[in-house]
Amino acid sequence: MLDKNKQDILALFKKYRIIERFEKMSPLSAFVAGSIYEGFGNRRSDLDVFLVVDYFDFSILEQFVLDNNKFSLYKAGKKVILTVTENEKDFDIELHLKDNISFYCKRINDLKMSPENIYYDFFHRLKFAEPVFGEDWFYDLKETLNYQHFNLLSPLTYQMQYGLKVTDILGEFEQENFITSYRNAMLLLEDCINSFLSLHGETNPKKKWLIKKIQRFSLQNPESEFDLLKILDSSYQNVNLFDDLGLKAKTLDIMRQCQKLNYDCEKLVSEVQ
Repeated sequence: MLDKNKQDILALFKKYRIIERFEKMSPLSAFVAGSIYEGFGNRRSDLDVFLVVDYFDFSILEQFVLDNNKFSLYKAGKKVILTVTENEKDFDIELHLKDNISFYCKRINDLKMSPENIYYDFFHRLKFAEPVFGEDWFYDLKETLNYQHFNLLSPLTYQMQYGLKVTDILGEFEQENFITSYRNAMLLLEDCINSFLSLHGETNPKKKWLIKKIQRFSLQNPESEFDLLKILDSSYQNVNLFDDLGLKAKTLDIMRQCQKLNYDCEKLVSEVQ
């Protein structure tokens, strides 16, 4: 039985004959994804649809929008996006080129892609996606991608940046700019937590989902030596931005937690590589 979101997508595609209208662009697959499929969203969450094509034909896309003025069209980097509201539900249809997906899939498998790359989010969403068209192509892509390497992308990037960020924090600390050193230590702590979570499969790059990632990890790993929510909570407790002595002590506590998490991440990365 199809879930309601897939039913809505299929109805949208059928109503506006999207696959037929874009036939000349050789659509290969379409899948629905987003926070609601990952277990993080809610009934107000947008539905994100990813449509993979051979090439972009803007004359076809522009004519489609002229014929269906409920849709909006814009280009964002390497992708084209169609947006529409249907039955009080927002839909974003992202069109991606097959060659770009193949290129970045290989980059991930070779551990040569940064989590800042726009396709990082695409491949993260692919983990939880459901196909609505071109199932064979969809499942072939999922099998081609090395998700163990994907989980390593954030930790490897954070490890390269870790020493520089620590140096910056110590510089502010030595100059007794404790409010800045505290703030930057907090940012570093979030980096370390995200790195740690990524190694355990929690790769969502959106900052707004940090707490939900921590909560799910904690439920699935009750024996973990790291109580991440408690660590985060402690870093916020009794903080007075006008109290230099308090900020000094709090920054040192946070940096100790960062060091423990970073050390554990280094061990986990070495075991996987």
